[in-house]
Amino acid sequence: MVVRRGLHLGWIYHFYPCLMKIGITDGEKRRCLEKFVEGVEDWNNLSRNPYKIVNPKREGFIGRDIMLNLLVKITLDPVSKESTWELL
Repeated sequence: MVVRRGLHLGWIYHFYPCLMKIGITDGEKRRCLEKFVEGVEDWNNLSRNPYKIVNPKREGFIGRDIMLNLLVKITLDPVSKESTWELL
């Protein structure tokens, strides 16, 4: 597997490019797509992963293009600190 280097928030990190199948359901509808993603090396190491510096509880980071490609509406609730979604 090829290791690549990326830059985020001025920090260098290492990742493996990989094809991932991503799916979402809202209980009634279901959609999925395949997308190349960056599998970040040493994800849980805060000193090596700039994506978790801002939010150490982050489990992943996939970007906005997922909403555009899967036609998903995401609602963020700052009080409950939860996100909900529905397929459009």
